[in-house]
Amino acid sequence: RVYLNQKEQWLIPQKIQPKIPHRLITSILMFEDRYFYYHPGVNPVSIWNAWKRNKKAGRVISGGSTLTMQLARLSAPKSRTYAHKLLEILQAMKIEWKYSKKEILSTYITHAPFGGNIQGFYAASLLYFSKKPLDLTWGEAATLAVLPNSPSLISPILNHKILLKKRNTLLEKLLKTQSITQDE
Repeated sequence: RVYLNQKEQWLIPQKIQPKIPHRLITSILMFEDRYFYYHPGVNPVSIWNAWKRNKKAGRVISGGSTLTMQLARLSAPKSRTYAHKLLEILQAMKIEWKYSKKEILSTYITHAPFGGNIQGFYAASLLYFSKKPLDLTWGEAATLAVLPNSPSLISPILNHKILLKKRNTLLEKLLKTQSITQDE
């Protein structure tokens, strides 16, 4: 049986979750942080590009966060300011120094918000698709991969058209990079 935690969230403890499926890992890394295995917690190019986009738009539209920076934000949520972004960068570097990439990725995927009060991939897979994560199709894995990017704006229930567009764009990237085949 599954119950809500004290914060009224659907969250399955990380230690009892089985292996994270390859399809989900591949999809999340392609969507959120393609250079995850190559940076020290911060991707200066992404930060620079986000700053340029924000300056051009006259408002914050992109943060340039890596998965490790997002994990730092999940562990200590703060308002989104440039000062807090700097703290997030420092925390991400500390996390990278202390933990392996595998541990960071696993912790992020098992604690990321997947819309509403759903936390972590396992709960999201069960609640959205009524199946265990290892049984997810590429389309379902890609759907879950885009949810943590805007968990309050999109879900398989809310703003379905935006979700499908993001998911399909991700599937096209996976195909273009030969992470999946045309048949898949």
